Amino acid sequence: MNVSIYETDKSNIGRAHELMRLAFAQQRNIINPEPGIFQDTIPSLSSTIDRGEKRLIVALHRTRLMGCVLCGVNKDNPAEDFYFGRLAVRPRYFGNGIGRELVDEVERLAKEEKFLRSTCAVRIALRQNIAMFERWGYEIVGEGTHAGFKEPTYYKMAKNL
Repeated sequence: MNVSIYETDKSNIGRAHELMRLAFAQQRNIINPEPGIFQDTIPSLSSTIDRGEKRLIVALHRTRLMGCVLCGVNKDNPAEDFYFGRLAVRPRYFGNGIGRELVDEVERLAKEEKFLRSTCAVRIALRQNIAMFERWGYEIVGEGTHAGFKEPTYYKMAKNL
């Protein structure tokens, strides 16, 4: 499928929020706590874009939103790391390369802006997602624990650029 990948402004955040919720819906019964997109609102996401904390990358087929991802400077290591999260692809099109193209664009932006690594967080329970990122060159570099949990709930993953 031919898609156009590009950074967009917050005018597309409503459609992106809807797609992210659709894409992450299947995880609601698998991971705990539930995916953060279900606490995010359109105004809260718009606000992070307004403040320059996050940027929105979209994948369009004609005018249909097929995938999206949020990215920005990693606040844990702002001098070196460019973070992405909420990577979402329309469920019917999982496995068609759209997610890979979105991550490629994140990595291109990171390199262009002279970051040393691209980073993300992946829930430990989502083994297939961990394996996918490993195929794309990402390595587990740490663990994290959501508030209220005693055991780690996610891996921090990174790829040297």
